[in-house]
Amino acid sequence: MEAHATERQQERLGTPVRVLLAATFLMNVGSFAVVPFLAVYLTHTLHLSAWQVGSVLTVQLLCARLLPLATGMVGDRLSHSRNLVTGVLLRGLGFVGLAQSGWFGWVFAASAFVGIGSAWYDPSVSAVFAGQPERQRKRAFTLYNQALNAGAVLGPLAGAALIAVDPTLPFYWGGVVFFVMAALLWYYRRHYWTVRTEKRVRESMSRLWGDSRFVRFTCIMVLFWAIYTQLSVSFPLEMMRISGEERWVSALFVVNGTSGVVLMFLLRRFIERRPPLQVVRTGLWWLGLSFCLVPLVPGAPLVWLLLCMLLFTLGETMVLPGSDLAIADFTEGEDAGAYFGMYKPVLGSGRNGGQLRRRLVDGPGRRGVAVDGVRRGGFLRVRADRAAGAESGQVSAARSAVNRRRRSPPG
Repeated sequence: MEAHATERQQERLGTPVRVLLAATFLMNVGSFAVVPFLAVYLTHTLHLSAWQVGSVLTVQLLCARLLPLATGMVGDRLSHSRNLVTGVLLRGLGFVGLAQSGWFGWVFAASAFVGIGSAWYDPSVSAVFAGQPERQRKRAFTLYNQALNAGAVLGPLAGAALIAVDPTLPFYWGGVVFFVMAALLWYYRRHYWTVRTEKRVRESMSRLWGDSRFVRFTCIMVLFWAIYTQLSVSFPLEMMRISGEERWVSALFVVNGTSGVVLMFLLRRFIERRPPLQVVRTGLWWLGLSFCLVPLVPGAPLVWLLLCMLLFTLGETMVLPGSDLAIADFTEGEDAGAYFGMYKPVLGSGRNGGQLRRRLVDGPGRRGVAVDGVRRGGFLRVRADRAAGAESGQVSAARSAVNRRRRSPPG
């Protein structure tokens, strides 16, 4: 009993970290209250042209994906706590700015602020969690992904309710949430301590590219994110092919979102007690299996595809926190912002590759889905085995954010 109590005490998170987790949840609710409706808002409310809408969305994505390496290295040398506050403020300003004017230049700048804010915040929040003691680090990253998932589920519901009142209301509401969270994080800023890097930027870059474990793991995760993209590509197309009705497509995302939150509760001990690479490897098995099962039942009912989606969610629930923990281990307590910042472009390239891959496949049929599962799931399993086997004596935990995740706050 005494040993159990001591163990629980070691896993207990301090108030500042719990505040950061709560802030992550609320900010993801605010983000997902806006992002799913952004293209519709730009087109039907602000009446922007197609190229203008594309430009607004692209600048946000590019800033969120290409800047984290630079902002993460700034945090490593100055202060990740300041990066957190800066990122949250910029996102809040961006959301409010999107509601202020319909002039293209203004909207473009506001969208850039949202993306830049993500770039400042994302690598720093991961660096703060990576700087916690091992048991607390595992608990923090597990709850972090759970908070992101919950925000991704509740955010669109809040946005739909607000947009029914006024199209600009989700943007103002999201901005207010970010401003309140910025004030709260500023209050606790002294508690978000991380190791300050004294190296030159060139030395940090050399360390990143010279870390063979990190480079191999990154190559694996490019393919994982290509698989992950099929959540919004292959699965919806397959559901549409089977049902012939768009309304059933939303059922996929309901299953994915709600089961993701529930499964994280059920799998928390497994994730926290196993080596992170083992968690990632197990999750990749389930992802591959989910694709392979789709074509096995001829004339499958809708419930079969929903079951496959549940298995897909089981896999992603393991991979997302596991990859965060892996990268935290690779940092060995230094250059955490650079490591997590480097992972952001990887996330983006994997997603883009997954979308391009699907466009090149002839037709959205069931066989195409199965081929995705066999090729990607099998290859990832082999690569994960090799990485785990080579590093099993050196690495005790695994991950990267993914931005969330689904569920990292949308850039």
